[in-house]
Amino acid sequence: MASLRRFARTLAKDDPDRAPAWRFIYHVENLAATQRAHRSLGTLVDELLTQRMAPYRNPLEEHAAELTDPAEFPEAPGLAKRLAAALDGGRRVRLVRDRGVEIAIARMLAAVGFGDILPLAPGEVSLPGECALGPTDARPGHWPLLVFKAIQLLSTRDQRRRFLDYGRVRPRDYE
Repeated sequence: MASLRRFARTLAKDDPDRAPAWRFIYHVENLAATQRAHRSLGTLVDELLTQRMAPYRNPLEEHAAELTDPAEFPEAPGLAKRLAAALDGGRRVRLVRDRGVEIAIARMLAAVGFGDILPLAPGEVSLPGECALGPTDARPGHWPLLVFKAIQLLSTRDQRRRFLDYGRVRPRDYE
């Protein structure tokens, strides 16, 4: 195990063998802990047989090619600026009702710190100082995705200065 740990530490962060090596180390350590947790061989074998035997699958790794830079989503930077101004100014957010989609969007906004989120009936006008959002802010069917991408930009706005080269590097550059 000590040799395997040394090996894993020497691998570069982007080396494809790094994650599997660390997963193997943690798996072996978990096996030792599992053995200590059982008083009989029968219960230990039962637990080991219930564990997953398939190859490890990480959803993020499986879908990495589908990930996109939120700044490349056409309306996201503008909405992120509107949301930043509303968040920084403590302004109320009003969401146009849209078949319940606004409920999920309200949860996303609450998760990043918006406290005062109220519904807005279609055609109703928001008050001055409120930040109104609705399905017409995005291409048809893309409102939830637009808000998600804008929240990604909003959540990382302070970090963007630290990663100045990020926008110039694409996964295809490493293929």
